Amino acid sequence: MSTPQINLYESIWQQKLKTAGSSPTNRVKEAIKELTPGYRALDIGCGEGLFGSLAKDHFRHICGIDCSPAVLKTARSKGVDALMADLDERHLPFNNDSFDWISCLDVIEHVFDPEHLLNEIYRVLHRNGTLILTTPNIRFIDFINPLLLKGVFPKTSQDSGSYDGGHLHYFTFRDIKKLLSNAGFTVVRERGYDEKKYFSAKVVAFKMMMKFWEKEINKEFFCQGILVTATKI
Repeated sequence: MSTPQINLYESIWQQKLKTAGSSPTNRVKEAIKELTPGYRALDIGCGEGLFGSLAKDHFRHICGIDCSPAVLKTARSKGVDALMADLDERHLPFNNDSFDWISCLDVIEHVFDPEHLLNEIYRVLHRNGTLILTTPNIRFIDFINPLLLKGVFPKTSQDSGSYDGGHLHYFTFRDIKKLLSNAGFTVVRERGYDEKKYFSAKVVAFKMMMKFWEKEINKEFFCQGILVTATKI
């Protein structure tokens, strides 16, 4: 990342740390559900170490990386071996096949080159290792409506201090699966989270007409977040 980008994320984290609570976000709760015991885990974009602190009982060693000095100290205080790293640099600061679990929670939308990041994750992940990835779902109906009805591009982040929390890219389920496949991963599971319930006559009628595709409709249009679990075969 360039110095202005790093300064931007540092300022965002400074603001978030002032109001941060101890309760995990929904994406952290959903990612924790995907964990099984392992040896070494890496949390990319570890932030203040909330996911790592909850996941550490599953692993002998958990490492985190982030570009914000403000949060690294907090992450270390929670038992995460947190390192300073720039995700837009050429390589992640680890050897090949270093981890058997990697989490990348709402990070891929922030990096300049998502394909490069996934290639690097593939490199440092053990064979048969697992990646848990989350990102906002741009196909979520509350994101589509402002674009269609008001001509306003949706905001997918709640973070203040920058335009859309510094998000650079926007993804659908199909986008993420294609990126993962191109990097060599095999998708094991995909699901949405933060599902919203809508009861308008139009929505009910739409679901009834497409009942055979109802599960896909819920995932594609009524879930704010994408969660994908993939493995390196």
